[in-house]
Amino acid sequence: MRKLILAVMILGTLTTSSHLYGQEKSKREIRKEARELAYNQNKTQMAIQLESQNFQYQATELVSSGHAAISNIRLNSHYYVRVTPTRFNCYLPIYGMSSPVGRATLLRRLDISSNDYEMKIKDTGKQGFNVQITTRDNVGNSKYTFNFNIPADGKMSRLSVATDFQGPVSYSGSVTI
Repeated sequence: MRKLILAVMILGTLTTSSHLYGQEKSKREIRKEARELAYNQNKTQMAIQLESQNFQYQATELVSSGHAAISNIRLNSHYYVRVTPTRFNCYLPIYGMSSPVGRATLLRRLDISSNDYEMKIKDTGKQGFNVQITTRDNVGNSKYTFNFNIPADGKMSRLSVATDFQGPVSYSGSVTI
């Protein structure tokens, strides 16, 4: 009789512990599903904003282009790229090595306001979106290509600006809607 009671207790303990393990696994699965749902909602909302051509990129850092004397430069909140269905506005700094002592200096600002721009959006799956905007400066002389790498939540986005007269300049920042 004791052996039977002991066997029932052991079996009950094993059943209970395996049942608890199953709950932990399902909790993990529930958290994973919740993260995937939030990711899909963010991505859908970002896709809607990009397709409607209504978003703003806030540059927070100018990324070094390989010059040893220039490290990444933190930017204040005044630098942005704003896209609306009818207008493209850009105000970004361009730093370079113009001083004789090898310090990074502000060479000029990229200040564009144009009604004429072309935008292409590519969904890159889990990585988010690649957005390419091509426009000309205010006098129409220089062509600019803006390449955005935008994750689903818009945070930690990258921007590379290429011109027909100089190499690309890169920024990190976030996209807001």
